[in-house]
Amino acid sequence: MADSDYPPIIDGHADYLLSLDSTGRDFLEESDLGHVDLPRARKGGLGGLFCSVFLGAGFAEMNPVGYTMKYLDDMYTLIDRSEGQMRLVRDAPALDECIEDGTFANILHFEGAEPIGRTLRELRTWYEAGLRSLGFVHARENIFGNGAPLAPTDPDGYLALQRPVPGRAGRGAQTIRGWGLPRDRRLPYLDTGLTQVGVELIKECEYLGIIVDVSHMTDESFWDTVKVAKKPLIASHSSVRALCDQKRNLTDEMIEAIAEGGGTIGINFSMRFLSQRHRDYADLEGGAAEVTLDETADHFQHIIDLVGDEHVSFGSDYDGGIQPPPEISDCSKLGNLMAAFERRGYSADRMERIANGNFRRVAHDVWKTVERHEEALVGGD
Repeated sequence: MADSDYPPIIDGHADYLLSLDSTGRDFLEESDLGHVDLPRARKGGLGGLFCSVFLGAGFAEMNPVGYTMKYLDDMYTLIDRSEGQMRLVRDAPALDECIEDGTFANILHFEGAEPIGRTLRELRTWYEAGLRSLGFVHARENIFGNGAPLAPTDPDGYLALQRPVPGRAGRGAQTIRGWGLPRDRRLPYLDTGLTQVGVELIKECEYLGIIVDVSHMTDESFWDTVKVAKKPLIASHSSVRALCDQKRNLTDEMIEAIAEGGGTIGINFSMRFLSQRHRDYADLEGGAAEVTLDETADHFQHIIDLVGDEHVSFGSDYDGGIQPPPEISDCSKLGNLMAAFERRGYSADRMERIANGNFRRVAHDVWKTVERHEEALVGGD
């Protein structure tokens, strides 16, 4: 059970599988590396999360299915080792049970649909393996659409942010996160929407019962998705563009569209998405002022003021290479943000909706129960 006095939190996005792989730490043991592990989750009142499978550009281009299977096996093995402390959630009743009995809920999410081919035949297999939430793109193009850049673009339409690459003296600079081309040629940014197969992927996700996540989409991809979707959408880890003018954040019109469809938005804890001071990747270690807890809470408040408290949630992006505000530097400190909500006079009902109720509502609206899906496969109603 969690140690917090606040309602258990469901986090819409965490990359702990990637962090475990890179650091060698154990999710079941408390660490000072990364942002999330089970002991720290208990301290901070984190009751579950959308567990992201993220493939860097190289992995996504070379062997996306193989690398995805590796991360899934890591996740399954961890859940087995937890001896009942963790559960892979496959339907909404199971998520409710985890919140009620204190079992840590693990919801499988793909951050980028590269493990799925043009015929979409892999999607059902991933669903049976536990996939319940899908972000179509990361900050790059794939066969389904294009993602919003994490860096600004220059006047010629190229990704502008560059940094030296260790061990490549004399080779110039490369755009971050593997966006560069061979021999240091720059990669143009294509501000485009969904492809036709991307449109079909939305329909297949809704048929199977997989939540569609619009985080990382370009504006064009977002609006293409809204036109097609019949079920509630989520933005698993995006913040408010009115407060930080960054393409990874949502405009007020986007927030309203998600709310009108019954969805919810997980607020991203990256200081680069929370504060205008850091939106262009200003050096956070070079004396720039850090983001405060109140500035973080302002993103929640903006959505509440705009569309109500039924459409905002947690979406930390912990372990995803972010620099969170110091007062919520890892998941053990999530109670600090809940306390900030309490100081703002939020009711117990409002805090429960933000903490877990809104994601649970979307799960009930989109997911099928395992039994109902199995009946459908053999011709049942």
